[in-house]
Amino acid sequence: MIRCELLTNTGDLTAAVKHFYNRWMIELRYENPVVERLNLNRSQDVVTIHVLTISEHNAMTFQFTIKRGVR
Repeated sequence: MIRCELLTNTGDLTAAVKHFYNRWMIELRYENPVVERLNLNRSQDVVTIHVLTISEHNAMTFQFTIKRGVR
């Protein structure tokens, strides 16, 4: 399991989540996942994204926490 805490520069959690999903699809995910589950939980100041991704030969779990930065 890999845990990562991120902080928004603008405080805009909606934009931060959109940016995360864009980066996930382009750079971070397995090229051909067999299973991929992303679960997003959101509160007023924090978004947590739990990811389970399985390829033909590997499996990984991630927890990304995005916190509201400067407003």
